[in-house]
Amino acid sequence: MLSFDIFLPRLIDCPGRHIREYRTGSCQGREFTCHNLTGGEMAQRLEREFTDQKVRGSNPTSVSRLPLSRLGQPGSIPALVLPAGGMADFVFLGTASGYPSPDRGASGLVLRNLQNGDHWLFDCGEGTQIQAQRSSNVRLGRISNIFISHLHGDHMYGLPGLLCTIDQKGTAGDIALPSSSGSPSEVVVNIYGPQGLRRYLRLALALSRSHMNYTYAVHELILRDEHRPAGWEDWCSLEADPVRDPPLHCERPGRDIHADSDGFWYNINRPDDMGISVHSMALSHTIPSLGWLIVHPPKPPALCVETARMLGGEPVVVNGQTVYPDQVLKTAVRGHRIAIMGDSYDSSELERLLLRLADKRKISQATLDVLVHEATLQDSMREEARTKGHSTPTPVVQLAAQLKARLLILTHFSHRYTPIGRPDTMQGNGTAKSNEKGKPSLQILLEDAKSVPFDGDVILADDLALLPIPAVSMSEVISA
Repeated sequence: MLSFDIFLPRLIDCPGRHIREYRTGSCQGREFTCHNLTGGEMAQRLEREFTDQKVRGSNPTSVSRLPLSRLGQPGSIPALVLPAGGMADFVFLGTASGYPSPDRGASGLVLRNLQNGDHWLFDCGEGTQIQAQRSSNVRLGRISNIFISHLHGDHMYGLPGLLCTIDQKGTAGDIALPSSSGSPSEVVVNIYGPQGLRRYLRLALALSRSHMNYTYAVHELILRDEHRPAGWEDWCSLEADPVRDPPLHCERPGRDIHADSDGFWYNINRPDDMGISVHSMALSHTIPSLGWLIVHPPKPPALCVETARMLGGEPVVVNGQTVYPDQVLKTAVRGHRIAIMGDSYDSSELERLLLRLADKRKISQATLDVLVHEATLQDSMREEARTKGHSTPTPVVQLAAQLKARLLILTHFSHRYTPIGRPDTMQGNGTAKSNEKGKPSLQILLEDAKSVPFDGDVILADDLALLPIPAVSMSEVISA
């Protein structure tokens, strides 16, 4: 992550009054984008914890959170400035598998759109609303889309509580609720997930007598028969009964989205999400599990100011040759391609989806910018991991290398591992060891990841870590 030597006075001079406004300037010959905040917002934003440690592919490391000291004082850390083109970032709310603990929260990840401020939440394990309130980088009222990968509790038990927390804090005036046009059909929060999610949420809210002051809709992704694990149909009735379980007053009709003949779901999200497309695929797990592919639209081409000023912005004839406005625009750069996988021991369907999108010319090539994937156990426990429907580092890094991902973020760690850098897991020389309780360090997973050739960066996620998404290279002047 890049951080430039720009301190508070420079940032205060930026025009604009709100967090959603940006400016581009020059810093030591490089473009940068900075947030424009005022007063308490600025102080709160810059006093957050942020990530500033990673290394290149052959030597990945876990993230560490470095507290900002008072800006401008000796030893202070430069304020975070995102490189131009970095239009999104991640906030990890929970990185544990199975259940939340004092050390790690259950699965939850926020993808923040830095252009319009929207938050997209991926999975919502128990306690996610607590983690969200602990993070100064997450605003509950900004959550507009929620994606639930599968119906295991550590990925969805927190959903009813999160929705109610948003409502209660909004009613109390602590946060601004997501905007609504006031139309009866207006949906404020769209929720996507596998079949059964609609019934679960409806029952949880109805039986707890929860009355929310904003609307939501659940859109279910319906699997093809070949993707249903054996015995899945015996679990329960997945469809909500409109007579026994009528829709709630705050619930709006959701869509049933069926997989196509290839087994994929294309463009499942709302068409007004700033041109961002979300596609989905089935993963190999013990129950139906989904992965998400987020494709951002190309960035609008930047104006070559000097040329445009010279030509006056209109088609002109210069020495008998007509010059059009598009000739004074810099070449457009494709948008981000981000994949966020649910629980899985085999995510090869992601590659097939990317190839299919490339065949359809929806993207230029089957590559990724960022892959977020689980790595629950170490490589030596691969058979146990597979039996439980989970992954180990080596096959995940191999997949990232195959897709030429620039950044791989591993998460969903077993509680048998302690985070790297905890005092009880470090020897005097700084090397990792098992603590006195016999729990190994996550360093083991890092060593497994380092054993695989990979040109990108590898990071182990940590709770409440803020991770910028690398800007697309200016050399990638393609359409998607």
